[in-house]
Amino acid sequence: YKGSSEDSWDTEVNELENEALIYLQLEDNVDGEDIVIVHEKHDGTYEVIPTEYLKEFNVIIFRTKSFSNYAIASKTASNNNENSKNPGTGDDIMMYVMLFGLSLTGLFVRKKIRN
Repeated sequence: YKGSSEDSWDTEVNELENEALIYLQLEDNVDGEDIVIVHEKHDGTYEVIPTEYLKEFNVIIFRTKSFSNYAIASKTASNNNENSKNPGTGDDIMMYVMLFGLSLTGLFVRKKIRN
């Protein structure tokens, strides 16, 4: 940006000429051995980026030549016992909305029949 919208650079940079080395400091309770980096490529596909874990610093490192979206994910599968339930997300809300709508329709139909 050079001062005004008319003077701005319009060249979009997606790929770097040289690799960038990215260091991510992990929280104390996160095991870097279980971490993977997922990269959303410019064509909309995804890839897992190899990482290096520096245990003594609790840091993961990865290399990239792309400006893009990245996600930090865990390789560890969740434990499916009774104590580890997924939180409610409201995915079944439409069922309740439809039942409510049908109930209201039933009330109006019943009222018209009586009149």
